Amino acid sequence: MEFDEKIAHETGPEIDGGADREAPDGAAPAAPRGRPFVKGQSGNPRGRPSRAHQAAWVGQNLIDRKTIQLVEGAVGWAQGRDKAMLRDCLRRVVPPRTEAPVWLKVPPIENGSDVKAALKAIANAVAQGDIPPAQGLRLVRMYTELWRFL
Repeated sequence: MEFDEKIAHETGPEIDGGADREAPDGAAPAAPRGRPFVKGQSGNPRGRPSRAHQAAWVGQNLIDRKTIQLVEGAVGWAQGRDKAMLRDCLRRVVPPRTEAPVWLKVPPIENGSDVKAALKAIANAVAQGDIPPAQGLRLVRMYTELWRFL
């Protein structure tokens, strides 16, 4: 007995498709019963294809193509006194800025004395109201960390 015949004989007619069986009345052989695939082997090993990435791509493409028209429409609605629509649409297209940029004249940092001069400039800017205290605190922390590495 050859190897393939031996495996087919040991596994039985459920897996080999029942090719050896004949219909009792001499008709065509019956359709295989049970599992159509070998146990542990799927007919679709990669699984069901996901369509989520296609939907996201299509949605983003539509938004990209219509952005200019949407903004023009939102501005038109705002001119018609619908300020909430303008705010909501523009918040999506142009996100609100969390902090304004800080402009300080700070010397280039070469050594520890330059860091001290930068810290003095930050303290003066916060005291004069040129920059908010929270941003001043962040700058002070940044320069003190820099000072530790010099």
